[in-house]
Amino acid sequence: MTMITPIRELEAIGMVVNATKTEVVILGNEDTVILVIGQDKIQSMKEMKALGVILDNKLSWMPHVEALKKRILRNMNGIRIIR
Repeated sequence: MTMITPIRELEAIGMVVNATKTEVVILGNEDTVILVIGQDKIQSMKEMKALGVILDNKLSWMPHVEALKKRILRNMNGIRIIR
């Protein structure tokens, strides 16, 4: 387990981090990383959605493709019901 405390670096460039909205994906094989922001600890995740694209820690497209496939099938079933 690794702990990262980037708050000083972010404050130095004038950024403010909202810990309740923050998600972290560590690229690579690192198992667990805890990001510390002030008093809040943020666990790393295996995947997250950013700007409509699902990113995972291996940078593979499979989670995104699976989500798209589900959405397309759901929409196709809706069209089939309307016809």
